[in-house]
Amino acid sequence: MLSEDTDIIAARIEREAVKLSLSNTPICSVVYQDEFLNSSGTEILLREYSPSNLKYNKTMLFFHGGGHVFGGKETHHDFLMYFSSILKLRIIALDYRLAPEFPFPADLTDAELALDHLQQTKGIHIDDIFLCGDSAGGGLAASLTTKLITDNAPYPKHQCLIYPMLDPSCSSKTMSEYAEGFYLTKKSMNFFWKKYQSNALDLKNPCFNLMLSSQTVSQYPITHIVTAGFDPLSGEAELFALDMYKKGFNITQSHYPNMFHAFINFNKIPACGAALNDIAMTIRGWCE
Repeated sequence: MLSEDTDIIAARIEREAVKLSLSNTPICSVVYQDEFLNSSGTEILLREYSPSNLKYNKTMLFFHGGGHVFGGKETHHDFLMYFSSILKLRIIALDYRLAPEFPFPADLTDAELALDHLQQTKGIHIDDIFLCGDSAGGGLAASLTTKLITDNAPYPKHQCLIYPMLDPSCSSKTMSEYAEGFYLTKKSMNFFWKKYQSNALDLKNPCFNLMLSSQTVSQYPITHIVTAGFDPLSGEAELFALDMYKKGFNITQSHYPNMFHAFINFNKIPACGAALNDIAMTIRGWCE
């Protein structure tokens, strides 16, 4: 149980050490390679996954979940090995800086740096880059998109937000309905937002409080949002999707009523695997 007394460093080590082997093995060989960038004096890692069945000349920039406090290259490695193989797509995953040592907007700075690196160093055109993330990583993808648009900068034209973490108020109906007993808890979400926030002004920043995005942007990429039935975050994601849809943006949503938060990492379970295959089909459709 997370609390103010939690030793976050020890909790990170413990989480990364747990190997549940609940992600399928890749359907083909996948090679991964690490490189490092310097972000504000801190070394951050980019891990590139290249499947042998590579079919599409597109690249996904992926942001892992973990409440902006946990997660990294090990927690999502098995999933990304499998995901790249069923997508037939190159994935580059960012191991961004974590709160509370590096609160908002450190991870957003890292995400923007990674996107620039893909374009300037790797020579990948912005239109050939997809954004994707789960939970806090889904929120980070949306945050990066909002920042690029408000800065009048080029932005990727597609993003997939998988049960994204969007609302620091934690006030949605599902946050109360599924407050305990469904893997992710309301208490944990309050803990994550508190550690991630730098100051009170963050709550008025649409890159932090993503529920303000629809009031801020006049354009938006094609966006697919994934929600799970037994997930406290599903309510805020649905409200976000509805607000964006009402503005006329191209927003689609896939809702899996029998799923729970973090199900993509449990894709060896047949129902979770089937849902992940649905997500992969949508993303591959963007490549055709």
